[in-house]
Amino acid sequence: MKSPYGPLLSLRELEEKQAEACLADALHEVGLAESALTTARDARDAWLQYYLDEEPGAIDATGLSAMIARLETSERDAAQRLEAALRRADEARTALLERRRDREAVQTLHTDLLEAMARESARRQQAELDELGGVSANVRKEASDAR
Repeated sequence: MKSPYGPLLSLRELEEKQAEACLADALHEVGLAESALTTARDARDAWLQYYLDEEPGAIDATGLSAMIARLETSERDAAQRLEAALRRADEARTALLERRRDREAVQTLHTDLLEAMARESARRQQAELDELGGVSANVRKEASDAR
């Protein structure tokens, strides 16, 4: 018994696996972006702490301002990368859910059709057996009538 949904089901399963891979990549990217943001924040905090621990006259205000500005720019860039990665992860998660629903719908159609075909085949076989049983009973009755 073949179902016309078989090839479509295979396609939907492949699409679902691809969506899972995209989500895994997006989540990996989120992890990298979170790590970059943490590193940027830690670097900024370390530089601030370093300059706060120094003697007041030893601090070059111009150098400190430039360094903090670069570190804050790096931190903002990392935060923006994280936001973009989180958006892509949400989109990938939504796409995976859609692919999963598509696959489940086709799988339900496929399973229902195969079950219906199996029931029809069983009915047909039973009808053939019933017909053979009826023919056999008629032959026996004719044989007993002929005696």
